[in-house]
Amino acid sequence: MKLQSALEYFTTHIWAIIVIAVIFVVLYELGLFSALSYAPKAAPGACSIQRGYNMEPTLTGQCLNELPEFVDYFPGGNGGQVTLPDPKLYWGDSNSFSLNVWTDYSNENTQYQTVVTKGSSALVFDLVLRGNVGPPYVQSIRYTGSCGVTRVSGPVPISNTWEDWAFTFDGNFMKIYVNGQQVTASTKPCSIWEDVGGTFDIGNAGVTTGVAPMYIANLQFYNTALSANSIQALYQEGLGGEPIDLADLIGWWPLNGDTLDYSGYGNNGYSPVNTVYVGNWWQSSTYTGAP
Repeated sequence: MKLQSALEYFTTHIWAIIVIAVIFVVLYELGLFSALSYAPKAAPGACSIQRGYNMEPTLTGQCLNELPEFVDYFPGGNGGQVTLPDPKLYWGDSNSFSLNVWTDYSNENTQYQTVVTKGSSALVFDLVLRGNVGPPYVQSIRYTGSCGVTRVSGPVPISNTWEDWAFTFDGNFMKIYVNGQQVTASTKPCSIWEDVGGTFDIGNAGVTTGVAPMYIANLQFYNTALSANSIQALYQEGLGGEPIDLADLIGWWPLNGDTLDYSGYGNNGYSPVNTVYVGNWWQSSTYTGAP
């Protein structure tokens, strides 16, 4: 009798059980069970850097290292691109610089995505994440003389996962960091071509095949080689972290709903092609950094 009663109860309420299960699945897909759904989000332009004559640069606004409300999506296929002015980046043998950027790369077979490219008539460097065709690499510096192009390889990116990539050059060593940890280093073999003009581009506009989808956020450029401790501190701040060295910062593009430069230098991006600002970005990828 008990078994029969149980079966009758289950048969009577089966549709209610199915409806409840479907509701839970939908809520899960919407990310409502994720802690990131309830973490505070920084609105576009919430934090910026103020510069002025005879004054130290200072953070102004709501600068709380909050996660961004939006991130910039660069689709696969023919790619996407945001063009930036040259961010006052001039270097030769004695100069140094650092780049820090968060990416969420979709590894699709032999596809790749260029995160940033710097150079005009001569390619100076580009940061490329690659899929199964080979490891990601920083095609870092095109050297003069017989040196040609030196590639500094890093680890394979984790697909559909946010990672913090940093690249530093101190005039001698080129280093790659992932999630605050140094993963490789290489000594420059000879002199560097000095590039004093041209644009600084994010993404891959004009490429018709082999481009993987990617989310990109919080691109920061410094006119110095940041220390390992500084790179680790940037990672600990999380995806929405503010710049750590305001005096040496020369460009800051959070890509949180716009292409504006919030470093105080006004190197605003322009001519975005095939890019989309996405909210609720945590629903489609894994993020384990600081909230």
